[in-house]
Parts: sequence; structure tokens; C-alpha cells
Amino acid sequence: MTSVSPLETLRRQQTRSTHRIHSLPQLVLMRTAAATAVVDVRHLESERDEARAGREDIERQMGSLRNLHVQRIVLSGGEALMHKNLWLLCELLRELNKDLQITLL
Repeated sequence: MTSVSPLETLRRQQTRSTHRIHSLPQLVLMRTAAATAVVDVRHLESERDEARAGREDIERQMGSLRNLHVQRIVLSGGEALMHKNLWLLCELLRELNKDLQITLL
């Protein structure tokens, strides 16, 4: 088990005592049928367009993950390995934080 920094301890106390999330140490991302449907609705013309759209969607969330000081991400929901942008997601998450723990469930 890793030790928690004093600053992270303070963030967690603030989260418990206010109506605002200051720290979210662990995040579970669920791939669902709805996520697949979003891609289908866009009627993307090629795999490249789909990968670009996936990158833009993922990059839009990176600031929130950074601001919430996410340390561990669990990828779950359905068959996570079937997601066309799984490796792109992992790559972007690693760019966000090289020490981030990523788990497939």
C-alpha cells in the first residue's frame, strides 16, 4: 500500500466535509452498449474518423482527471477489450500521469 501525502489527505478531508469533490483517488470507467451506440449514431465514415473522435472525447476529460488527482483507474463494463480506443485511452491516461495504475476488470 502506498503512503498518502499530507496534501492528498487534506484534499480527501475537504471532499468529505464539503459538497465538492477535491480528490477522487480511484475512478471506474464503464464501457457500455450506450458508449458503442454513440459511435454508431455519428455515422463515422472510417476507422480513422472513429479513432480521431475517440481521442477528442478522451482528451476533453483529461483536465478533470488531472484536477481530481486520480491515482487509479479501473476499466470495466461489458468487454473492455472490445473497445476500439482502449489502447488510445491507456496511452492518454499514461501521458496524464506516468504513475497511474490502470486495471482491466
